[in-house]
Amino acid sequence: MEHGARLRRRVATLGPRGRGSRIPNDLRDEISAYARERQRSGAGLRQIGREVGITYETIRNWLRLPDRGERALVRVAIVPDVAMHDAIVVVSPRGYRVAGLDVAGAAALLRMIG
Repeated sequence: MEHGARLRRRVATLGPRGRGSRIPNDLRDEISAYARERQRSGAGLRQIGREVGITYETIRNWLRLPDRGERALVRVAIVPDVAMHDAIVVVSPRGYRVAGLDVAGAAALLRMIG
């Protein structure tokens, strides 16, 4: 609990807090680590929030994010969508599936199965 009180004092030194008020990254990381530790010992987010002087909603949001050390940019490749063929798929009432038909082939199939 002493650690929680120390965090609370550090938050208090930041001045009046309001929605969207920034918390320095080092303090945010320390509060997140403290909250994870307290959760493992059975404490709820509301209780943890009261201990450190931050709303439980903020702590909940922080805990949903990976630790800063785990975050990284990842290279991605953007590829165009694969064009679908203008093929018709017929599924019978009994579950038979015929794919890749053109309009004429689908019409012929439907005439055959009536």
